[in-house]
Amino acid sequence: MINWLRKNFWLKIISLVLAIITWYYVAEELSHSQGEERLPFWVSYTQANVVKEVKIVPVIVGHPAAGYAVRPESITVKPDTTYIMGPKRIVDKIGSLRTWQIDVTGQNKTCTLMVPLELVKGVRFYGSGGIVDVTIPIEKAQ
Repeated sequence: MINWLRKNFWLKIISLVLAIITWYYVAEELSHSQGEERLPFWVSYTQANVVKEVKIVPVIVGHPAAGYAVRPESITVKPDTTYIMGPKRIVDKIGSLRTWQIDVTGQNKTCTLMVPLELVKGVRFYGSGGIVDVTIPIEKAQ
C-alpha cells in the first residue's frame, strides 16, 4: 500500500488538485439559470468587477378585459431589488432593471407571474437569479 502511494506521488497530487478545480467549475456553471448572460468564470474573480443593488421595474403592456383596470400603484415585485455584478463601466450605467413585458390583455382578475429580467450583456444577477414574482392587481373599473 505504501509503495502504491509513493509511486508517482506528485502526479497524484496534481491530479487531485485538477479534479477539485474541475468540480468547482462545473458546480458554478450548473448554478446559473438558463439563458442568463454569464461572464467567463475567471472574470468574476478579478477586481475590475463591481457589485451593485438595483431596483426592478415591471413592464406591463396591453389592456385588461372590458370593465376592468390595472391598479399601477399596487403592483408588487418580489424581490423588488437585485444585485448585479459586472465590469464597472457597464454596472455604473444601470440604474434599474426591467422585467420582460407582461401582457395583461383580456385579464379580469389579479395575477401573479414569475417573470425574467431583461438580460444585460456582461452582467450577472445575484439574489433573484434573474427571475422575480410580479403581482398585478386587476379590479372592476369604477
